[in-house]
Amino acid sequence: MGNRILVVDDEKEVRTLLFRALTQMGGFQVELAETAEEALHRIEKEDFELVLTDLRLPGMDGLQLVSEIVRTKPAIITILLTGHATIDSALEAMKRGASDYLRKPVDLHEMIIRLRKALEERSRFVKLKELADNLEKSNQELRRLDEHKSEFISLASHELRTPLTIIKSQVQTVLDGKIGRMNKSQIEFLSTVESNIDRLIRLVKDLLDLSRIQTGKIEIRCEELDVIDLIHYILALFKVEADKKSISLKNEVPKGIGCIYADREKVERILINLIGNALKFTPEGGEILVSAQVLGGEGNDVVIGVRDSGIGIPDAELEKIFEKFHQVEESLSESAEGAGLGLAITKGLVEVHHGKIWAESEVGKGSVFSFTLPIFNRDSRSLSSSTI
Repeated sequence: MGNRILVVDDEKEVRTLLFRALTQMGGFQVELAETAEEALHRIEKEDFELVLTDLRLPGMDGLQLVSEIVRTKPAIITILLTGHATIDSALEAMKRGASDYLRKPVDLHEMIIRLRKALEERSRFVKLKELADNLEKSNQELRRLDEHKSEFISLASHELRTPLTIIKSQVQTVLDGKIGRMNKSQIEFLSTVESNIDRLIRLVKDLLDLSRIQTGKIEIRCEELDVIDLIHYILALFKVEADKKSISLKNEVPKGIGCIYADREKVERILINLIGNALKFTPEGGEILVSAQVLGGEGNDVVIGVRDSGIGIPDAELEKIFEKFHQVEESLSESAEGAGLGLAITKGLVEVHHGKIWAESEVGKGSVFSFTLPIFNRDSRSLSSSTI
């Protein structure tokens, strides 16, 4: 079945000629209208893919008809028929949304070729629109499922936190000998239980934090923070663990770098996550270096970097490491534990400060994670206390 075309022309001879050419030579289904008003009535009641209209019509002219079709039925292609002396009007019709124009006297073979081309373009457009609509529906469904997932994670985490805390308290009571003495095997067994409870509690906390970040319910309380003192404090927390692996911790933050304006607890969490990861993936005798510098240009941000001499990250993994629940492939991370939430949380905490985070790495040579935070100045106080 051919495409449906509506021909609009007030001259009967022209309508007849076009009808025969389009049906017999082109194989189209053709309907006829004498005026623009009649054409609009037909379009309202019937489905057409293309309207071929003369410029000069009684009452509403071809230009007005094109404008009205584009406004009310944008899926219908409009092509204007115009005489030699009215080429400017044809160009005006193109500006209003017409797909093409044909100059009188019409070459019938050329007309059919150009109409078919316009209809092919329309067909491609319709298919692309359908694909876009289906993609948008799929995206909406994914967003809905993601919202339900986040709600479930938040609810489950809240429900798990209290019983886990109670279980940990009871296990600790037994380990402290408050209900009687235990032998070595019993102590080792309960110590393993306690260790795994602690791991579950950390996982629940991470899930809650990630849920708050994703739903925009995380609260930040910014203050002036000295960069050198902050990094010195965080590195001190890891000294014992680093010494066990003979890993050198270096603070290469230059004097006079100044202060950042951020939530202390959140920034400490960022640094603890990054340095903790560096320790996991750096072999004995390696090195971890923390640096900071003011970015160029207007100098409104400080970039802090955590560099290690660890195993490195493959390029294919590098693009995914900030995704939630993502972990580096097993061959490179056999010694690492976790649910793959640390870097996703870290990224979220950086972004609530309007900062950016990125990673660079080379397998076998190490990685560097860098992130930006705002410098403290008079304009910083707009972030002082808010829920992002």
